[in-house]
Amino acid sequence: MGFGRLLKVGKAQFEKVLLGLIKRKNYDVHYSYTNMDYYISGDDATLNILQQAITG
Repeated sequence: MGFGRLLKVGKAQFEKVLLGLIKRKNYDVHYSYTNMDYYISGDDATLNILQQAITG
């Protein structure tokens, strides 16, 4: 499984939406934190789901 794509999100989005979703669904993603932004890497299908969760 490749990690070819990065999803950049704000801190509030990450903490409110994505962290719970990632933990609940146990997605295979990696995330790093720099300058108030979180970068999430994962496969396309997972990142699409997370992107939809943010945009609602």
